[in-house]
Parts: sequence; C-alpha cells; structure tokens
Amino acid sequence: MSTLELPLDLPLPSFVIDLTSTKRSSPNSLPTLSQNDIQTYNLTPLTNLKSNDSHVKSGKYIVEGIENAKVLLTTSVTCTLLCLKKSSYITLLPFLKSYSTKNPTFKSYILTSPQLESLTTFPISRGCIGYGPVPPPPTSFQNRKIIALDKISDVSNLGTIIRTASNIGADVVLSSDCCNQWYRRSVRCSMGEVFRVKVGRVEDFRGWVEGRRGEGYGVYAASLGEGGKGLEEVTEVEDKWVVIFGNEGEGVRKEIEEAADHKVRIESCGDVDSYNVGVSVGIVGYWMWKHMKGKQIVGDGGKKEI
Repeated sequence: MSTLELPLDLPLPSFVIDLTSTKRSSPNSLPTLSQNDIQTYNLTPLTNLKSNDSHVKSGKYIVEGIENAKVLLTTSVTCTLLCLKKSSYITLLPFLKSYSTKNPTFKSYILTSPQLESLTTFPISRGCIGYGPVPPPPTSFQNRKIIALDKISDVSNLGTIIRTASNIGADVVLSSDCCNQWYRRSVRCSMGEVFRVKVGRVEDFRGWVEGRRGEGYGVYAASLGEGGKGLEEVTEVEDKWVVIFGNEGEGVRKEIEEAADHKVRIESCGDVDSYNVGVSVGIVGYWMWKHMKGKQIVGDGGKKEI
C-alpha cells in the first residue's frame, strides 16, 4: 500500500468526501463527474474556468495550488470548498482539519486529475482548486506603508504586487479603474497573499492621495520619465509613506503625480526604458522600507517588524 493511499483507507473527516470512485461511463474509462454530482456538491463555480470569469461577477474568488491554499487556510477568509488530488489532500490535511474546526460549513472533495481537468477545462498541475465568497473590502487604511496603484490593468502584475506588498508589510490601494484583485490569475500570482494583505479600492484617487498628505504621509510617485530624484538619492524616508505606481504603459497620470510630494525614478543600466511595474514595486518598496525613519528589525533570518 502506498503512502498516498494510506489516509484514504482510514475514516475520512466529516468535511471530506472521496469522489474518486464515482460511476464510470464504461468499464475501461476514468471516473467522471456527472452534472448531478456538480450540482449536488456545489462545484458549478469551478466549471469551464478556462474561458469563464463569472466567478468574479458573482462575487467569488478561485484559489489554486497547495501553497495558495495553505495561506488561505491560515486566515479568517471564508472558503466554501476545496477540490484536491489525493497527494494534495495528504499535504494539506493538518491545515484542512484546523480550518474546518473554525468553519463548520467548509467541505473538501478528493478527485482524480482527469476529474479535475474535466471540471475546470484545464490541467490542475498545482494539486487543488476551490472557491469562496470575496471578503468585504476594507473601509480604511492605517498602515504606515502603502502601495497605491493608478490604473493597473494586468491581473498578473497586480497579483505579484500584492505578494511584494505582503513581504514589506504594506497595504495596497487601487484606483477605481484598476483591474480586480480577485481574478483567478491575480489570486494565483499573489501566492495567496491576497488573502492576507489589506487591498481596497477608492473612487476619488487623487482626493485620497491628497488626504494622505494631510495625515502626514510622505507621498511618492514612481516616474517613467527623467524628472524627479533617482531612487538612490532618497536616503531618508518618512515614518509613514505612500508610493504610487502607474499603468504599465503610461505610468502615473499627471493629475495624480501632481498630488505627490516627490517623484522618484529607478535608474536603468541598459537600453530598456523602464521596468515591469511588478519589478518596480519590489525595488522601490524594499528601498522605502529600508530607509524609513523609526524602522526596527527584530528576530532572526531577516524577520522584520515596523
């Protein structure tokens, strides 16, 4: 008996259902999920995901992959269900058990790879997929470190930025015309950090920027042009700050840039005129954290608190 099979030979927890033994269409075929199965087990939001963004329109997020699921299961965000391969179930079992004790309606379904692929219409190489309701947006931002995004349109970039923001302990504020952080690809690229980081959207973006200046934040706009300071010239950063990053092609809009205290740019060593916005956030965000007033580093292995 293989290690992967062992837990399934034992009584499964009440929140887990093994669907790998569902009926086969023929003796030699792999088990498949019927439409009745999909409806009975509330799997409809996971169907036809390759060409379907209805989960966002209906207020749901999609989580994919073991690492993303681990992060989700350690938060207070509601997860309706997870579909897992056997190996993923074993890996996540401690997290699943802990999460289910606090969320009694949570369900887990064990499926085969062909079942998962037929359900979602694409290969599930990361071992699991699930969904839940999008959590309510934050109503305020009190963090001393804020990444503000002006009209970001690429969901992969947004996910990467959220992951970077988590690493430096920052909140993320979006202009009203930014893409949605709950798109499947954005959630995936955030490596689950979208479930941890406070991410919100404001209608009057310039007004919000001006409001932060009024609260004593140092407000910086990342510039694509030659204006402003080179990043290496910013050697002392306020004890609370906002950095604004703009659209991948256009940069920060002029009316937003005008509301900032400072413009900063990243010097280029080659002929490329600018960095990808996700890369820029990593470079500038780390620099700002490293040079902010009142910063304290505690713990081992680079662990940090501010």
